[in-house]
Amino acid sequence: MKKKCKKLEIFLFILLVLQLLVIAVFNLTRLPYVAGFDSSAAMAQAMQIWKQRTIFLKDWAYQSTLGLDSGLLLASMIYGVTGNIFISYGLSNCVIIALYFYVIYEILKEINVSKTVRLITLIILFTPYSLEPLGYMPMLFTNASYYSIKVLIPFMFIFIFIKLYKERYLGEYIIISCILGIMMYFTAFSCGLYVMICGVLPILFYEIYYVICSGNIQKIISKRLIVYGVSFCLFALGYITTKWYGQFNFTNGMQLCSVYDFGKNLGGFLIGWLQLFGALYGRDLSVFSMEGIYSLVHWALIIVFAGVVVRYLRTNSPLRKVYIGNNVSLRTHVLGACEFIILVNTGILLLTNITYGSDTFEFRYLLFSAVAFFIILAAGLDEYLGNMKHNKRKLLYNFTWILIIVLMVMANAGMIKYYEGFEHYDKGKALKESLVDVENIVDKKDVNYWYFVGDGEICEISRVMRLSVKNVEIADGDNIYSVRGWGTKSNYEAAATTSKDMYLIVTEGDTNNIADIESLGAKYVESIAGFRIYVK
Repeated sequence: MKKKCKKLEIFLFILLVLQLLVIAVFNLTRLPYVAGFDSSAAMAQAMQIWKQRTIFLKDWAYQSTLGLDSGLLLASMIYGVTGNIFISYGLSNCVIIALYFYVIYEILKEINVSKTVRLITLIILFTPYSLEPLGYMPMLFTNASYYSIKVLIPFMFIFIFIKLYKERYLGEYIIISCILGIMMYFTAFSCGLYVMICGVLPILFYEIYYVICSGNIQKIISKRLIVYGVSFCLFALGYITTKWYGQFNFTNGMQLCSVYDFGKNLGGFLIGWLQLFGALYGRDLSVFSMEGIYSLVHWALIIVFAGVVVRYLRTNSPLRKVYIGNNVSLRTHVLGACEFIILVNTGILLLTNITYGSDTFEFRYLLFSAVAFFIILAAGLDEYLGNMKHNKRKLLYNFTWILIIVLMVMANAGMIKYYEGFEHYDKGKALKESLVDVENIVDKKDVNYWYFVGDGEICEISRVMRLSVKNVEIADGDNIYSVRGWGTKSNYEAAATTSKDMYLIVTEGDTNNIADIESLGAKYVESIAGFRIYVK
């Protein structure tokens, strides 16, 4: 049996290495082809931070947050060396993946999860469940990885607390502690109270719950209290910096929802889990199409994952163990903190309005709970497979492993679709080459203001083009009278009000905007890739 386990470990290790290599290659070669409106904003901000040599940007229209609690800062520093923002962000994402690997692996190792289950849990963690711009993979490990640092923070707390619990030498976790301190500052500076409420306070609530259940108030006095104190001070400093900088964070405006909105939140919450894990790939898919099979695989994963976790918590709930004071081990403490992360985030998502006033549930908010869920899932798999192995139920044991591995391999095949990307980058390259050629057609030379008029695809193209076209200012707006903000310079002038020489690009068939452009006296030059080019 030991030889079989060793072979299984080697096989899972090879799968994990292949999975990480595919993600790394994707990050280093395919980011231009998946960049879009939101991710390009982060990349443009990283470029601007390097150019201005400061995180306090002048004349910049931010998105809902400052985005500094992501891979943005590291990407900005790497950009100073490479001069290529796509490669810089790809390298930044690779560093973040390595950090996730180390932190989650160490947590699972310290709570005595078997090596085979540790490996399959990491494969589960890095699986590309949902691939849309605000989905699981782009939010954590690829593209702009907006939520990568936010979500990692509570698990770095758990990592440090484990080391303190086992009274390990300070050198083992001093680097992680310093990184955590920096992250606490920047997350407060970037998005206000969000990470504190959804990530850090749940762990503190678990600590309070444990002290109350133990009946010994002195247990609250520990080295962990020092970690909380220092972290909260750095967080407060970041929060004060936000106020000084004058940046409003949308998370600070969260309000309790109405009874009607509670019903919508509940429905959105349940559907959000399915969306996050890629089960709702599309509405009109045939079950036997490739996309339909891909969706069914993710349904199967959800059923298996949920079944394992529910079974485990029904008999081994860490909060129940703490309550009755029975077998409060390190594993119980870690899983209790994870359970609190899920409970607190569930309450927040059900009881507050945090969707920008939109009817669409922002399922990326489930990412804190998802990673906590994976740690509980690891404990559940470890217990379930361990029991089968101990009772020598070889057939069921082998079937379970085969089922999980087959489902994970099929789920990871989604990267093939992800590699296809979008056409924004290619169309932008064609437009760039055409605009360079236009200089030989028209009298005006060195026109360095390009203005994209309209919404939809043309907006996406303009946002991606600005990341690769140098020495040119690229702006966009719904029409010639307005400039679109949200992740770009705030001092751009509308086409109708500026005296600058410019190229105006508009979609073929957009009659209203074409008429407005021609009313400015702009000269039509040519059409390419479904767009009309004017010079003014």
